[in-house]
Amino acid sequence: MSENKQSMAITNAAVVRPDSVIEGAAVGIEGGVIKEVAESGALSFDYDRQIDARGAYVMPGVIDLHNDSLEVEVNPRPETNLPVEFALANLERRLLFSGVTTEFHAIAFMDNERSRRTLGGAIKKAELLVEYVRSGAQLIDNQILHRLDVWSPASLDAIFESLERMPVRYVSINDHTPGQGQYRDLSAFKERMTAWAERRGGNPALDVDQRMQERAADTETIPTVYRRISDEMDRVPFFISSHDDDSPEKVDVLHSLGASVTEFPVTVDTAQRARDLGMSIIAGAPNIVRGGSASGNQSAAELFSLGLADVIVADYHAPSMLPAAFRLVDDGIVDLPGAVRALTLNAAKAVGIPNLGAIEPGYRADLIAVRRDGREWPVVECVIVNGVERLRLQAPLRREVLA
Repeated sequence: MSENKQSMAITNAAVVRPDSVIEGAAVGIEGGVIKEVAESGALSFDYDRQIDARGAYVMPGVIDLHNDSLEVEVNPRPETNLPVEFALANLERRLLFSGVTTEFHAIAFMDNERSRRTLGGAIKKAELLVEYVRSGAQLIDNQILHRLDVWSPASLDAIFESLERMPVRYVSINDHTPGQGQYRDLSAFKERMTAWAERRGGNPALDVDQRMQERAADTETIPTVYRRISDEMDRVPFFISSHDDDSPEKVDVLHSLGASVTEFPVTVDTAQRARDLGMSIIAGAPNIVRGGSASGNQSAAELFSLGLADVIVADYHAPSMLPAAFRLVDDGIVDLPGAVRALTLNAAKAVGIPNLGAIEPGYRADLIAVRRDGREWPVVECVIVNGVERLRLQAPLRREVLA
């Protein structure tokens, strides 16, 4: 993102600020940052060019703290690997059309045959992302969410080496042992395993039971991993999120380790404990758009209705993020500024990014124009990243054209 940044003005906009929506407002941008916000529409300075928003919502660019999509772009079908560079270039363009301007690519540092994840593949993706960012060729702000599997201690060196190369150091601590977390419902988990196992032979029920017994008997691996995490936190602090917490007790353990964020709590009492501890609570956008969890776990919309969620993330589907926010508004759960904060400012605060996620003077000029015009799903018409226009629909979509 090294282009020369022209100054620009966005006019005739419904500007979504942290606590209000200002109709007929304008935003001035200079040097990659927001110079002024004119609620009356009358800007105080002259700008090189103007963009007429034509009444569209103008809001901060979406900050996505968890998205598994890079792995899918690399492996669109089982046993089908595409070049990581090609996959990343495609994904960036998909993200722009979803309004995402800052992406934390979730990279799982582990070996797992079922999910086609390998430690070597994770290292390659992370290294490529670092090189891509340093090259200045990126279209959006690319970051990494390092997924640390507590049963993969061999991955720790690679994770902490990668963390030191990133401007935002962020780790998600994962435990996908059947019988807890996302997989509390063993019968449902075994059903999902059956189709996969039948393609490769083996007894899925036996495999699951054996794994549970082995891990229950292992009293050394997780304490060893936790000690290493604690040591690294003392050396070079980073942000930690817990993942798929299924009990207040699990929240307490991860919080004591340094977690300030919890991803996808699977029960209300778990989310309530995270709230009591002052943690940021993350919910998945597809859960909201679908009307429930794909795994039969906690409804994300219910968490928002109870005041027990702060941030919306893609999880595995970035196009659901803006529709999820508007769904919360339509259902009367939050107002529009609150829904937009869940996509932007709250996410920035959760991982300590200053001056990002709000339309305020001095904040980085990551902005999107979004139109709804009575349609159920919002349409992204313009994306500006760090003061550079990255996307503009040349013929903005209108409802009467699409009907």
